[in-house]
Amino acid sequence: MSVSKTTNYELNKPDGAERAYPTLFNENADIIDEQMKAIADMVAVHKSRHATGGADALTPGDIGAAKRISGTATLATASWTGTAAPYTYTLTVAGILATDTPHIDRVTGTDAAAAALINTAWGLIAGYAVKPQTSADTITFYASAKPAVAIPIMYEAVRS
Repeated sequence: MSVSKTTNYELNKPDGAERAYPTLFNENADIIDEQMKAIADMVAVHKSRHATGGADALTPGDIGAAKRISGTATLATASWTGTAAPYTYTLTVAGILATDTPHIDRVTGTDAAAAALINTAWGLIAGYAVKPQTSADTITFYASAKPAVAIPIMYEAVRS
């Protein structure tokens, strides 16, 4: 009987002209069973470490998840700079990159009068020709006039 072996696990490969013998199938089954058990054991150990936050805990990047930078801040009236338009405000945002294009919006509460003031101040930024720009760890806002009230904002950037 002529039997060759597979490359990785040396499974038996009888040539096509001969009858297959049960002993060859049994040897193959034993090899496959041993390899599958070893893999299952490795997965169980690895999974238990992740579940308990072990030294090799998964990060979103490990599984190809998108990176999300988000938060809230307040653009204080005293922190706008410039003597003429465009007035600028540079906000520190740890982790933001120059290549990010964050979604940014104002946050208003339930007080209608306060919301109207925030909306008016936001209009000085949102309506300005230069949109907020990102660089390493900062977002710079531009306004046609210095806002008269602090503007609470939320921001989010998602990158893969």
